Amino acid sequence: MIRKKIKQSFRNFLVTRVVRRTNLILIVSSGRTGTKFFEFFFKNVFEKYPVYHEPKPDLFDLSFQKILAEVSDEGIKRAIFSYRSKLIGNFYSNKDLVKYAFFKKPLYVESNPFIYPVLEEFSSNFRSTKYLFITRDFKTFCVSAYNKDPQGDGKNDFYGISDRRKRITAKDLGEKLPWEWKNLNRIEKIAWYWNMSNRHLYYGLKNKDYIHLNFEDIFNKDKNVQNEAITRLSSFFGIKILEPNSLSTIMRTKINKSKQISKINSINDLDSKTQDRIDFLTKEMREILGYRPIK
Repeated sequence: MIRKKIKQSFRNFLVTRVVRRTNLILIVSSGRTGTKFFEFFFKNVFEKYPVYHEPKPDLFDLSFQKILAEVSDEGIKRAIFSYRSKLIGNFYSNKDLVKYAFFKKPLYVESNPFIYPVLEEFSSNFRSTKYLFITRDFKTFCVSAYNKDPQGDGKNDFYGISDRRKRITAKDLGEKLPWEWKNLNRIEKIAWYWNMSNRHLYYGLKNKDYIHLNFEDIFNKDKNVQNEAITRLSSFFGIKILEPNSLSTIMRTKINKSKQISKINSINDLDSKTQDRIDFLTKEMREILGYRPIK
């Protein structure tokens, strides 16, 4: 029994040391921007290191608590360390833990659209952090988000009445809208969320080590545009350019596509009044990020 406790204590020491020495890569966005794809991409690049998309717990609730100021910054930091050190520790063998605790620099990659409120607390647990910030034009984001099935129960109800996750609202942030939150329809609430989450990321990443890429460039049908985006990404993270065939296979892989049940196919499916309201709700970040008006 004593020997078992000693072994566990030594393993805990190794895991803590590995996490503190780890270089972190965070892929962040509003969601519906290919974050699941980047788990696949980085796993092909960093085969020896843990790479995850929205690992459990996905920190959605913790981020919500941060916005509502229900948990201290230090409490959030400790919770993230506990969750992610367990994940990282389970990935490595004892031999690997010793290697990364004392000799080689470890790496951890997480792709997660829910962590925009807790960037500071997340990164403070690691040796260094680099960010990939992905944005998507609301004109196509809204179609993907509206058609999203958050619970995997066949219901496209992101920000809908039957959405089982309690999502952040304008009321939670004390924002005053020209119309009351309850009077916004689902697509208008999605528009508010797109603007709010991108605002958090845009200002939260200032003075941090990050690269901003557009969804439209990464998944562009024009291979020159796509290759330029991947080259920028690879250069920023010090990634060796993949072989053309391997890169083509990765880029052709479609991941996390929405099941379209109750759907819209285009922003043009929306009536003119709704488009005007969406234009207002997204104007701030569309202008900052360089996206054109809705109409």
